Amino acid sequence: MIRFALTWLCVCALAASLVAQGLVSYVRRAPVVAAGGGGDIAFVQSAKAYIPSTLAYDSDVTAGSLLVVVFRCGGNHTVTFTDTQSNTYAEAGSIYNGDATMNLSYAMNTSAGANTVTQSGCGGSKMWSVGEYSGVATTSALDQTNSASGTATTFLTGSITTTTADQLIVAGISTDDVEQGVGNGNLDNEREISNLKSTFQDSIVSATGTYEGQWTGSNDGYSGVIASFKAAP
Repeated sequence: MIRFALTWLCVCALAASLVAQGLVSYVRRAPVVAAGGGGDIAFVQSAKAYIPSTLAYDSDVTAGSLLVVVFRCGGNHTVTFTDTQSNTYAEAGSIYNGDATMNLSYAMNTSAGANTVTQSGCGGSKMWSVGEYSGVATTSALDQTNSASGTATTFLTGSITTTTADQLIVAGISTDDVEQGVGNGNLDNEREISNLKSTFQDSIVSATGTYEGQWTGSNDGYSGVIASFKAAP
């Protein structure tokens, strides 16, 4: 055992001497860390409001997220959005059905921090929701949009057909007069219902296909918008 220890010390000393003389080189390498998979879309948080022109997220938003706004405005109005993180919002779709305007807007590649969204342009009643998602493309995220309106017991957004496999589908549907209560959306998740007249739905999908937002209830006028967003590469 002693002989082995002495031999090992000699080997170490010889190696150190060779390095010092420049006869061999030594490079300390950092441990290899496997890279995580990119493009995994995930729901982060949502919030809703009735009447106020501002709506705050409960938790700080994360840098690089996608923020969406599903907004029902009583009357025919052009609505725009800003927030306290100076994110830039674009309109994915808007439709007026003779009673109310349904608007779906979004902001890509967001700044991090506490965030409150403010609407401008709606002078009527306001029923709205906001949502945050990670893993969405930070540029050119919007893929497909559609909208629909009518009077029925099944309220639709119109259908879209996605062009890439991994996408986020977001839908907003509002009704005119009847408080619908709990609807049956055909997307996977009903994130929020604002004042029982506006629903915010989503699905995170892994295959191309045709998708449509849907809500059911008592016979009423409705308007709906749907949009899809591509995953980060």
